[in-house]
Amino acid sequence: MYAQGELRFYGAQNAKARGMTARPERAHGAPELGSDPFLLDLSADPRLKRLYLDAEHEDGYLRDRDVFSEGITIEDNMAVLVRYDSGAMLTYSLNAHAPHEGYRVVFNGTGGRIELEVCERSWTSPHAAIDPSASSKEHAADSWERLTLHRHWQQPGEIPIEQGEGGHGGGDRLLLNDLFRGAGDDPLARQAGYVDGSAASWWARRPTSRSARAGQVLLAEGGTRMADS
Repeated sequence: MYAQGELRFYGAQNAKARGMTARPERAHGAPELGSDPFLLDLSADPRLKRLYLDAEHEDGYLRDRDVFSEGITIEDNMAVLVRYDSGAMLTYSLNAHAPHEGYRVVFNGTGGRIELEVCERSWTSPHAAIDPSASSKEHAADSWERLTLHRHWQQPGEIPIEQGEGGHGGGDRLLLNDLFRGAGDDPLARQAGYVDGSAASWWARRPTSRSARAGQVLLAEGGTRMADS
């Protein structure tokens, strides 16, 4: 694995470089709330208010801290290259401040290529307090998704995407049913155990950041270590 990452948009230093001075510690109670699109108004949505604002006394977690504060250190731009023992190669690119929110997943194989493109929202209102895709069971009005199969020597074909009820295309309902009612029919063996889930989340963050900060290739063979230079 080799990664490059940097904090280029958020954080205190980037704010100062763009003339954004005297930032509030958090959005709640800030004079700029309602006019600054980077300040999250938790009180504007009853669900967020109950979930975060009204529960701050429970654990001290502040959901609406300013994204340009001194404590912001996570990379907002990242590129990753991974080679697996099987020979498969993965490239990953992240931009955490793009105006278009969505993602593209592509698989290239011996038979051709398959592409999944998802637009969760094509733009954001300056005063939007929440992510519609996370708080509503209905898709945002300007969202779309497309699954396209490209075979060698054939015209590309679009594959219909089935939508279930609830969030994430019906995935939330299936996940909750498995969790609280027990595993159901899974002919494609999509379920992951706690080892698979924890390993996937760990690989998605820790080694990537370690490689990016060290500027070196990272090897994972019974653990992780930097490759010899």
